[in-house]
Amino acid sequence: IDPEHNGVRKHALWGNLMAGGSGAEWLFGVGNPHDDVDCEDWRSRDVMWDQTRHALEFFKRLPFSQMEIAADVVTGGEAWCLAKPGEAYAVYAYPATNLSVTLPEGQYRARWYNPREGGEPDNAFEVKGGSPRPLGNPPADAEKDWAIIIKPSTK
Repeated sequence: IDPEHNGVRKHALWGNLMAGGSGAEWLFGVGNPHDDVDCEDWRSRDVMWDQTRHALEFFKRLPFSQMEIAADVVTGGEAWCLAKPGEAYAVYAYPATNLSVTLPEGQYRARWYNPREGGEPDNAFEVKGGSPRPLGNPPADAEKDWAIIIKPSTK
């Protein structure tokens, strides 16, 4: 139905984690092809397992258990933010355009993360704190979902 699992990734996986949740469990409903009852080829779940791993890799780079929802940090589009103020910020947005952040005074380094493909966060850029600052656009596919890690430049 949704081979890239866009809706589930955005709303169930990242939505849960960005709200401070502890994760998600995947059930592939009865009545769907290869449902949980009669599935014999788990490769049909491959993309979802990969996307779950990508989310885990992202949050391992952050003090996740010490972070709280910080809705006032990010504006623009459908965007969520978790923060340990002054130390680490995680932003997730769909689409990832017209985003701005308001961080405490200081200099920060932000890096884009592709939740669909994983890998190392890249395309680093500097963000100055103290007032609302635009984040620009992700390196590609700005109409899709992206995550951003923001930490003080000295860390």
